[in-house]
Amino acid sequence: MSGILGPYIVFDGPEGCGTRLYVGHADDYLRDAIGDTGVLRVEEPGGTKLGEEMKTLLLSKEHGNKTPFQQALLFSVAHADMIQNRVIPARKLGRAVISDRGQISTFAYQDFAGGLNHGIVENISDTLFEECPITRAILLDIPASLSVKYVEDSLEKHPERVSWLVPNKDPAKLKEYFGKVCEGFREYARRNPTFVTLVNANRHPEEVRSDVETILEGVVEEYYNSGKIVLKK
Repeated sequence: MSGILGPYIVFDGPEGCGTRLYVGHADDYLRDAIGDTGVLRVEEPGGTKLGEEMKTLLLSKEHGNKTPFQQALLFSVAHADMIQNRVIPARKLGRAVISDRGQISTFAYQDFAGGLNHGIVENISDTLFEECPITRAILLDIPASLSVKYVEDSLEKHPERVSWLVPNKDPAKLKEYFGKVCEGFREYARRNPTFVTLVNANRHPEEVRSDVETILEGVVEEYYNSGKIVLKK
């Protein structure tokens, strides 16, 4: 394999954008293209023992509402553990890793929308990126109004998530907050055009799926069909 890492593909975007749906499509597509053993699907936050503990802390009311800075640190710990213990080992074997969310969310939610000093999250992300660069990031773009509707419906079913999704537990600020979140993802795409593709997800799912498969086709061609990577058993 000549030290070449397998591709790392991250799907991200605001609440309600459909990351789980399209990660599922990507998982099916890549397994058909390179085989079941060549693909690892992960989800953040969580996915490791430490990551699940960080997720529990984020949702817990025991220590009060978490500030954006506290949230960013907890998410970053969870993300770093995922990178070290699952993503890098799989990539060293030449496997394609598909992630449902990641550190880009921390930039959009806690840094950009949460009002942190721009650069804190990016500095952490840059450190992780040097060790485990993202091959392709697919950011699913939707209007803030769709995000707000999704969150309102979600909070009716799971009110405990309010401390995570709504800053200062003020549902009245949802529209303003998720407007910033959506813009945060777009800003990340503008800053990182070499590996980020912003996909309009406010369309029929088959249209979005077609765009996603075009991106994945390019990854398969570059890494596997070209012979750059031969999967290790």
